[in-house]
Amino acid sequence: MKNIYKLLTLVLTLTIVTSCDRDQGEYPYLDNREVTIGFRGAEASLLVENGADNMITATVGASTVLTGGSYLVSVDDSSTAVLGVDYDFVSGTVGSFESGNILSSISIVADFENSTSDGKTIVLNLISNEPSLAVAEAFSQYT
Repeated sequence: MKNIYKLLTLVLTLTIVTSCDRDQGEYPYLDNREVTIGFRGAEASLLVENGADNMITATVGASTVLTGGSYLVSVDDSSTAVLGVDYDFVSGTVGSFESGNILSSISIVADFENSTSDGKTIVLNLISNEPSLAVAEAFSQYT
């Protein structure tokens, strides 16, 4: 009986030890993958108030963790708001991904004095500054 108990204990121990050994094999289909970036969400609204910050942030995400990279945000011709009159970019139109991150953002501040009750629209286009970053077409515009 003792031998059966020892044998079962040995088999159970070996099963546990070998099941924890994960496959760390090579996956060549993951090499040289194109990293895509895009706006996180398609639209947002900002109600401009007198004396408030009147700031909105557009988040840009990547499909995998990055070691760096930059992108450009341009204003589409279909925008009804005027840059420098109705709004301004807080830190410019170039954004970057810090190493180890998958999210970045561009902030816009609206001018209360030039706001109207009908509202105005800003349409942003995302452009990659890096050959290794491709813009996902479905997430390339933010309104």
